[in-house]
Amino acid sequence: INKSFIKNILTMISRKDETDSNVLWEDQERINRFANLNNKKHVFQYKLEDLVDKLQAIEDASDEVLFVGDDVVRISISDVFLQMTQEKATEYLTGHQEKLNLEKEEIENKLETIKTEMEELKVLLYAKFGNSINLDE
Repeated sequence: INKSFIKNILTMISRKDETDSNVLWEDQERINRFANLNNKKHVFQYKLEDLVDKLQAIEDASDEVLFVGDDVVRISISDVFLQMTQEKATEYLTGHQEKLNLEKEEIENKLETIKTEMEELKVLLYAKFGNSINLDE
């Protein structure tokens, strides 16, 4: 018998031991849950980035309103420009900013909950399957 043949057989046996875990229904549910949470995480991260951009735009607009010397300013809302007093414009922007900050906080809390659950699932799944499962995000 060839030495390289025996070496190959021993390597295959050791690899078989690494990956020879039975996947139970409960394990499959955990894997699916991890995948679903990962998708949600990416959606929330995108929404968070969008909110940060909107908040920056509102902050820039608020600065501009303060530096405009006129009593009447034009505010763009969607495709429409509205004329309002500087005071009303500041009030509108502040209210909108507060609303977006609440949304941002809510999304950050959801992201934290998702990340915590994903870490718990990773621990359970890596404990059972070791290197034979890849839970990269």
